[in-house]
Amino acid sequence: MLMSLISLSDNEIERVMAAVGQWCRENHCEVDSEAGRRALTTAIDLAQTQSSDKRIFTLLVQRLNPPHDYEDVRHGNATTIDNSRGTTPTGG
Repeated sequence: MLMSLISLSDNEIERVMAAVGQWCRENHCEVDSEAGRRALTTAIDLAQTQSSDKRIFTLLVQRLNPPHDYEDVRHGNATTIDNSRGTTPTGG
């Protein structure tokens, strides 16, 4: 992951770190947690593939945050989707 940062400019690194820091604060996790590392990897990928786009945080949220219908999954209450019958709880 750190090798990927080498390919970014200083400005891109600052944008990535700011976006990941904000995402982690809003999602109540540490950057060195599993979710934080996933956010960092995703933000680096976004910076490399969409370098002209200044909205890394917005893209990061779109890529990592679940739709509002699935908020309970992020908080440990997993559900499965069966298109024929709707949502069925599978844990919690």
